[in-house]
Amino acid sequence: MRPRSRWIAALTLVPAFLAACSETPPTGVEPTTTGPLLQISDAANSAGRTGFYFLPPMVPDPGPFTGTFDANLLPEVRVCQLTGSACGTTIKTFTTATTEPVEVSVARQTYGVNWSTKNNPSSLATNKQYRIEIRVGTQLLGFADLAFVKATKDLGSVPAGTAGSVLGSPLNIKFRIETRTIGSVTVTPATAAIALTETQAFSAEVRDLHGALVPNVSATWASTNTAAATVGPASGTGTTATGVAVGNTVITATAGGVAGSAGLTVMRKPNAEDDSYSGTAGELLSPGATPAIPTLLANDDAGSPAGSITSVWVDGTEHALPLPQGGIPFAGGLLQLWADGNFSVSTLKAGQFSFRYTLTNAAGSDIASVSVTLGVGSPAAMIALSDADQTAMAGTAVAEPPSVRVTDAGGNPVAGVTVTFTPDPVGSVTGSPATTDANGVATAVSWTLGTIVGDAPERLQTVTAKAGALSQTFTGRAVAGTAASITVSPTDAVIKAGESQTFTAIVHDSYGNPLYTRPVLNWRSLDAFSATAIPAAVVSDASSQSPVGSAAATTTATARDVPRDRLAIIRASLNPSLFGETTVSVKSVRPFAVPDIYTVREDCLVFDPLLGGCVAAAEIAFNANVLDQNGPQFCDLGGCLNADYLGEPAAVVNRFGIRGADGQAVQWFAAGSILVDDLIGSITLESDGKLTYTRPVLAPMEALGVELVYELKNAFGTSTAQATIAVKKSWSN
Repeated sequence: MRPRSRWIAALTLVPAFLAACSETPPTGVEPTTTGPLLQISDAANSAGRTGFYFLPPMVPDPGPFTGTFDANLLPEVRVCQLTGSACGTTIKTFTTATTEPVEVSVARQTYGVNWSTKNNPSSLATNKQYRIEIRVGTQLLGFADLAFVKATKDLGSVPAGTAGSVLGSPLNIKFRIETRTIGSVTVTPATAAIALTETQAFSAEVRDLHGALVPNVSATWASTNTAAATVGPASGTGTTATGVAVGNTVITATAGGVAGSAGLTVMRKPNAEDDSYSGTAGELLSPGATPAIPTLLANDDAGSPAGSITSVWVDGTEHALPLPQGGIPFAGGLLQLWADGNFSVSTLKAGQFSFRYTLTNAAGSDIASVSVTLGVGSPAAMIALSDADQTAMAGTAVAEPPSVRVTDAGGNPVAGVTVTFTPDPVGSVTGSPATTDANGVATAVSWTLGTIVGDAPERLQTVTAKAGALSQTFTGRAVAGTAASITVSPTDAVIKAGESQTFTAIVHDSYGNPLYTRPVLNWRSLDAFSATAIPAAVVSDASSQSPVGSAAATTTATARDVPRDRLAIIRASLNPSLFGETTVSVKSVRPFAVPDIYTVREDCLVFDPLLGGCVAAAEIAFNANVLDQNGPQFCDLGGCLNADYLGEPAAVVNRFGIRGADGQAVQWFAAGSILVDDLIGSITLESDGKLTYTRPVLAPMEALGVELVYELKNAFGTSTAQATIAVKKSWSN
């Protein structure tokens, strides 16, 4: 008797989702939760793959068929041992090329393989469950669960819906595959994300087992998690998913027993929030710095983390993340921003700056602005704004009052800093101390230089601006002001006729400072008593200037030959109302013999007029007087007859003699000669003016008068005068 197999109809089909040999089985064939799944899946059973049928003798005849048999496939029959509800170890594989080949019968419109189960393989047993899978390429078309029994009589114990066969007997596995049998359903897009209440369209692409597109196939659509998203319509070539709640779901499209799927995430939209941060210029502004700042908010509209930062906008330019190492230019420094919201700003520049960032997740993107305010640092530098080296007239203010800017290390102006302005060594400042304004600027009201310049073209003065350890020095150069007076020197000068004297004139300002601006001075010589008289001195320069680097202008005055001493005025002027002058005494050097009388007591052999009495000497020695233009001048024994008013040699006695009745000399004797007369004695008059008189021992008269005439001479002329020697009985000084 020939062993046979029989089909035991499934009384109940349990919907389940089964992974057969690591592959997704046709829709409608799902694993049980416990134990093996004992059933058959094809177009006639368990809502299996449309166009695929198991055939007798393994199952009852499912015909008649309306489709067209596809004889151009290379199916594979695979037998595995069930492990639980899924295929475990594959124990037998049949193809068109194996010893027991899969054969196609165009006439019978079938595929089949005759499997000899006797020790093929030897591990086959009646206490195990097996599954027969039919595959084309990677597609699992269907399966039939198989149970072996020892004898035909035991086939009644095979569970319903399971193929049964006597172990060791041949098993004829036949099946039919029709054209347009769906090989794959592809859902597009494969993955998507939407925000709450937003929608996402999906479409299904259906292909047959040859990979050819099967158009206009209506698929059945479903969402595995309708709490997250729903679909509609439920059938068609496409559908639309609508987000209901945050979560994940799988959108499935089933056609011809084949399902395709796509992942869908429902999430909240990103909510990039405007934010602001503050720090100090020169210090790193960063979540990791000290003090730390928070990270940019990368949340959804419920405040939960949502997405990442994908770009940053600076000055209208978008920069995609990741940014270059070190960052991008920002606020005079660098900005670095990471996808997780961490960022850093490093710059020395103070002020308010901003950038925008794009927060992106699968549901969309959002842009927010970030304001960055960097305050100034501590004062680090002081810069002079006004001219640091100015010149002004003594006692006046410089054109630009001292002004400074106080900045931090980055050159940012620091406001509210107290700055003192201190003059040295003279001068005065108003408006000190001053406080820096919003631009970091502090300015004194005025700086007035000191009044004293001294005998120099200028006098350096300083003002020091100071704020803490910071300082800045300004230099002021005080120069003499406008001309206010003129001094001429020397004063009370005395010069002889024919001699010269240099006179110096200096122009001073109102504070007495000499002017080094070299003004042109006009020189004049005037008579001291008469505006119309010819002055006693003549200036050599009508005008002159001081040399470079000097304040003194000079001229030379030369004394004229005057018969008597006279006063002259030397005047230097800038204009008719501004002048200075000095007086010079011009001395006459012409000889001027003056009459004089010398008296001798008769009881004195020798009388010395300077000692005021008689002396024991046999001679009387005295000097003649010399008169200048101001009157007689008394001389000592050294002789002044031949001296000028300064005691310098000026004239000599040229000759002398006894005066006659007409007042002239009876006879002239050269200076140094001895005049001898028996009556009056002897007389000698030296050229230096020394006169020696020796009177007779016995004078014939009570009084004896000796009248002499002498002549003085120098290079300027001669002069004669009378000298009388009188002898009296008594003497009184």
